[in-house]
Amino acid sequence: MIAKAILAIAPYILEVLSPIARNIGYKVGEAFGNKSQKYRDILIPDPNNSSDSTEIEQAKQRYSQEMLEYAKAKNVRDNELLKLTIAQTARRIELQEQQQQDRLKLSALQRDLMRELQAKDIQVKLTEIQTIWDKDTWFSKLNREETKQILLEQQHRLLILLSPPKISKRCPETFCEDLPIEMRSVGDFLRQHYPQQDVLRPVKFYSDYFTESIGDIDVERLQRILSPVPTTILYSDISDYAVTFRVGFWGFLNNQEVSLFSTKVFDWEEAKDALLASGISEKKALRMIRQLIVAIHKLLAGFLADLYYLNIDPCYEPQLFNLKDELAQDGLAEELVKPYFDILQDIQRRQGEQYEQELKKLIEQVEAERLSQASAKAEAQRKQQIEEAAKAEAQRKQQIQEASAKAEEQRKQQIQEASAKAEAQRKQQIQEVSAKAESQRQQQIEEKFLRKSHSFKCVKTLNGVGMSSFDCVVISPDGKTFASNSSANFSQLWNLHTGELIRTFSWHSGAVNCVAINPNGTTLAGGSYDQQIKLWNLETGQEISSIKGHSFLIWSLAFSPDGETLASGSQDNTIKLWNLKNGEEIRTLTGHSESVFSVVISPDGNTLVSGSYDNTIKVWNLKTRQEIRTLTGHSDSVFSVVISPDGQILASGSGDNTIKLWNLKTGQEIRTLSGHSDYVNSVVISPDGQIIASGSGDNTIKLWHLKTRQEIRTLTGHSAKVNSVSFSPDGNTLVSGSFDGRIKIWRCDG
Repeated sequence: MIAKAILAIAPYILEVLSPIARNIGYKVGEAFGNKSQKYRDILIPDPNNSSDSTEIEQAKQRYSQEMLEYAKAKNVRDNELLKLTIAQTARRIELQEQQQQDRLKLSALQRDLMRELQAKDIQVKLTEIQTIWDKDTWFSKLNREETKQILLEQQHRLLILLSPPKISKRCPETFCEDLPIEMRSVGDFLRQHYPQQDVLRPVKFYSDYFTESIGDIDVERLQRILSPVPTTILYSDISDYAVTFRVGFWGFLNNQEVSLFSTKVFDWEEAKDALLASGISEKKALRMIRQLIVAIHKLLAGFLADLYYLNIDPCYEPQLFNLKDELAQDGLAEELVKPYFDILQDIQRRQGEQYEQELKKLIEQVEAERLSQASAKAEAQRKQQIEEAAKAEAQRKQQIQEASAKAEEQRKQQIQEASAKAEAQRKQQIQEVSAKAESQRQQQIEEKFLRKSHSFKCVKTLNGVGMSSFDCVVISPDGKTFASNSSANFSQLWNLHTGELIRTFSWHSGAVNCVAINPNGTTLAGGSYDQQIKLWNLETGQEISSIKGHSFLIWSLAFSPDGETLASGSQDNTIKLWNLKNGEEIRTLTGHSESVFSVVISPDGNTLVSGSYDNTIKVWNLKTRQEIRTLTGHSDSVFSVVISPDGQILASGSGDNTIKLWNLKTGQEIRTLSGHSDYVNSVVISPDGQIIASGSGDNTIKLWHLKTRQEIRTLTGHSAKVNSVSFSPDGNTLVSGSFDGRIKIWRCDG
């Protein structure tokens, strides 16, 4: 439904984003394309005329000399690369790394020179601050001390300022209260992908520099103070029906004047109506629109940062190219941000062409110098060859003497080694016989295990009446029955051996998302879209109790080994622990920033693990109810977590199509299992701790050897994504639930 909703409003977003990308790209690209002076004049822009022409020329001469040295070294490396064979990979990589290091060194020099040339301009501005502050009362709304620190900063970097959005009082309350808070994530985005300490793309970001929203005139006022510092300002206006995104910047190339741009009006009210028509609730629709507003600010900030560093560094690789997936998660699909990528690629191409032309001229200069020195070098080489021939003869005589002495020493050593070797071989033979016997025993065990794994086959397919999807299946502890959830408001109990439907539990006012059976097999728990947990007697089918407490739908449930505690994970980003004796809440565990999709409790009952839409796994101490650690490594949502029977290994399935194995005690990642071509929705470990089964959005179930971390077999048969898998207590039966509305029972020979 979310994907359908995003498609519904995509035309509104594209209409807003595309024109501003073209306008900004055209202005910067045209300015660059019209440059006719030497490339060093482009790469070392003039300051605001405070530095004298001698200082500027010296800086450019210094940079030209470094470019010449760089060109010489590059020419030597390129010639060597042409002579290398395909097999000489190590040397090829070494030369490429040297090339990268030299380029970074040249880029660092360029930024140092730019900062040195700005020094006088900055000193002038520092002396003018008092006068400007007293003359214009608007500046009293800014942070004066921070302004001084910005000017005094020694590192060359792009400054990005985010103004609070100007929001009409007639906007929904959630815009006025939540949007300014959510806009802070723009800073998190820049600090993660454009950190200030980065040598390639440093960005200094402020979201609290302005005490209130600003307009175009305020941007031009601020440029009077910060003109020596390349700066981008993002600000926006939000009326009761539309949003206008605005951008102002200066300091790109040699242009110190303010450039102001604004988007077409984004009619958020029409977008909201489109979302409502697609089936999204009004609350969710407003949240999605706020998320899009924040995402567009991220896109503009990243685009302008890349545009700035691309224009001062011809070899710069835009970071935005690596952020397609992250922007897509925020609602900006690839086709919506494509105009920004196209513009960056076009300017990157132009930069590269001019840069290569300049390097070609320098290399031709180097080649001319080389030819002029060729004859002198040839004579020097002839003399050196004569000297080397004499030296070689002396070495030959010395080698003959050393070889004779070495041969005698080797003969004695060989006698000693032969004796020691014979004794070592005797001991080794004894060890090998013993090791071989053990190896054969282990091989027999392994062969039996593989035969069992390869014998899994589908013995029954159960069609759910009126079911569009089975999202959760779980086998009872006695191995006789299993329970399944329902996309309607009930769950079902089945006979594991015959596949017959035993009982239907009609209980909730919304879809049942997850089910769990307690360790002694007497109680069924179900979590629902209606935010309730219901407990049922499996034998009689009678409802035991109903538990309420979550503020959003419940995704996952897990019983403690003693059956006295139930853990629940919810879309409200929390995990709740419940006392099943009295139905009261024990504790709410907070820490995840998104929905909690999966919870599991360790066999000893001391540890709880949770997987979340925020791409993280959290490990909790159930005795203290405190977080122990957060595991990061997945690049997408964590849909399923499971702990091995011995409590040593944690397995996690993710939307990044992988399964990761972790040491539960230390939190260290052990291995990543790759093989699925779509989301891994469910992982389960066999009771003997040997097999991992994984259900995926690629419609398959894969079996993995936990010891070797190798894929054993792929089970096919479902026609849609596999949402859930569950092992029987003896490990010989596997049940799978799928989006195709079917349950399959798989068995092996045992």
